[in-house]
Amino acid sequence: MTKEDFCTRIDFKAENEFAEIKNSFNFMAERLEESLKERKQLENLRQQLLVDISHDLKTPVISIQGYSRALFDVVVKDDDKKQKIS
Repeated sequence: MTKEDFCTRIDFKAENEFAEIKNSFNFMAERLEESLKERKQLENLRQQLLVDISHDLKTPVISIQGYSRALFDVVVKDDDKKQKIS
């Protein structure tokens, strides 16, 4: 359990408080296992979201860099085209 291995379950025949303890332990282990799976899934979704956002931001930034470089290097000489770019 301390190494996040929550698949362990207690299985023995018992009565009274020992059966209650066994059932509580198994319930806790099951909930911890589900929680760990959910946490890993959410972490994967978070990572994918960051990758997607990064990709979506790169395209406009690269376009802006290209246009600004063209204006800075005076590649565009026509004033009307400069206005359209800026």
